[in-house]
Amino acid sequence: MLQRIRYWLSERFFLDRHQLKETLPAESVFPYGPEGHVHLSSPVTVDGVLPAIMQDYTGRQECEQCFVCDVQSAKLVGPWSAGITSSGKVISEMTPSRTLYADYRLLLSYLGSLFTKKHTKTVVCSLAQRRARTYFHWFRDQLPRLQGVEEYERRTGKTVEILLPENPQKWLLQSIELMGYKDRCTVWSGKSVSVEHLILPTVARYKKRPPERFSFTPESAAFLVDRISSHLPPKVQSQRFAKKVYISRRNATWRRVQNEEEVMNALRPLGFELFVPDEMTVAEQVQLFKGAEWIISLHGSNLTNILFCEEGAKVIEFFTKGWERLDYWNIASARGLTYGCMTQDHIPGTKHDCNINTDTLLSLMKKMEA
Repeated sequence: MLQRIRYWLSERFFLDRHQLKETLPAESVFPYGPEGHVHLSSPVTVDGVLPAIMQDYTGRQECEQCFVCDVQSAKLVGPWSAGITSSGKVISEMTPSRTLYADYRLLLSYLGSLFTKKHTKTVVCSLAQRRARTYFHWFRDQLPRLQGVEEYERRTGKTVEILLPENPQKWLLQSIELMGYKDRCTVWSGKSVSVEHLILPTVARYKKRPPERFSFTPESAAFLVDRISSHLPPKVQSQRFAKKVYISRRNATWRRVQNEEEVMNALRPLGFELFVPDEMTVAEQVQLFKGAEWIISLHGSNLTNILFCEEGAKVIEFFTKGWERLDYWNIASARGLTYGCMTQDHIPGTKHDCNINTDTLLSLMKKMEA
């Protein structure tokens, strides 16, 4: 029943990016970046067996051509600045995390906007969507859109105002500054606004379906890496960190390594040092990963920073059973890194915490060095 309701809502009130593109005049849609691909190199595992989800994606994956469009006479409504066209359709590209409850809240926000006075903005791109609240999704799903913004500005000569989520985290503001956009951003107020030109860039996705997944291509990854690296403060650039890095999630509330001290006892003799990225600035994290030859970590947002590793660096990602994902394998492949992974049972009674088998870890490292 819930699926039927969602299907009806999608058909009646939502436009996906392809449908949106078809409704716009050709002069309002600009392609940007190449119609790229990413080669997902087979991950290194101890026994040669890959998680099922990786078996389906290993090899060359074609990605959609990105485009940026100018949606005129639009509205932004609700806590996550959902885009509404002049015909009353919700732009799905701006509401990627859809649930029935989220759709219900969006509908209420839209209805409320019909009876409230709205402020007007001229040329706006909103990065204030719900998934922008996490480090990984901000870097993969939102920041790459700035390349589309720059293509629009190049073609039209207009300057685009960037909207950020309400109450943005420090790391989010730091990343915007490192992208060179600090003075061009406004924090989303949560109040409905009318927009003369709503600028909407899409982001790279695998063409392979189902399911549809966002992706980094070598080109989209290089855009972020080059831009952020060029804005690192000189003081940070002069810092030197360990070449072999173990990433700790000890401040997290779930998905933690319970036997972390045992893991470090095995890794310290090999030259590894432990780091907690959420205790560092974004610039320091970038500098740490830029100089790293080895990164070892449990699956989590801190691995987003392998974007900044140099080609040839080695990455090992731990999974708990049932939590295998493509995300950091995709980044490693886009950046030319050697990627290995291992899956462990989660500890009963915990939120996907695990113990790492250090013998298996050392065997995996040896295999990756061969």
